[in-house]
Amino acid sequence: MGNFSEDYLRTYWPEEPHTPAMWEDNIALMRAYFASASTLLTYFSRPLKMLDISTGPTLAPLLGMLRCVDEVQLSDYLEENRRFLQTLPVEYWRNYVQLLATGTDDPLPLPAEMLRRLAELRSANPPIEVDLFRPDPFPGGFDTSRFDLVTMHFVADSITSSVEQYF
Repeated sequence: MGNFSEDYLRTYWPEEPHTPAMWEDNIALMRAYFASASTLLTYFSRPLKMLDISTGPTLAPLLGMLRCVDEVQLSDYLEENRRFLQTLPVEYWRNYVQLLATGTDDPLPLPAEMLRRLAELRSANPPIEVDLFRPDPFPGGFDTSRFDLVTMHFVADSITSSVEQYF
């Protein structure tokens, strides 16, 4: 490994199922993201513009949400994670695409098409800086009002040390 982003990804979102418990957790998460996307698509009847807060070095939530978004803005506090999100080959997620394809009765695009779409969405808008402890978390008056969907996965509970700070 070489850096925090790679280490995190390979520890918590391994490319191959070398840790059965972790792999099973990830399968459950991916299917939950996918089910959420299905519900959102049914409710809104159109693709959404998604802002993901503190994305970290993983594209797993976005992969699970592909079917309900037509634009995404990723963000993270660490510059290293923001760079990593842009440079990690999307082929890293090929096994997760296969999991989605086998876990649903809904028709899905071919795996290659899903990976192409993942690459397209993540590169359309470079990840931006976010700091949830600032009064204005995004730099330069970033307009969040254009987004229909705001997501945040395992962040607030990870960066706070008390219930009061969390809320």
